[in-house]
Amino acid sequence: MLELRKHHLSETLLYQKNTQEWGVASQLLRECIHKAKSLNSKSVLIERHEENLASAGMMKNAGFTIYETFHDPDKRSSGRQNSVVLGYILDNEL
Repeated sequence: MLELRKHHLSETLLYQKNTQEWGVASQLLRECIHKAKSLNSKSVLIERHEENLASAGMMKNAGFTIYETFHDPDKRSSGRQNSVVLGYILDNEL
């Protein structure tokens, strides 16, 4: 029988002057990937606002692939109101 385990981190916001220079969000993303590997997860999924270009660049640099873009007006009140789901397949080698 296949056992499906989910681990969820929701709505992480980093806001501070010069936070981008510190790479805090990238470091947090790397730590989440490392933790998922340690839990023998097969993949990591992330959802972001389509128009968040800083987030898009960070996720692309980390190796995430876009799986789906969809209209999400209940969650997104600005811009085109689209959400993007991205995935990263884990090799589980620490």
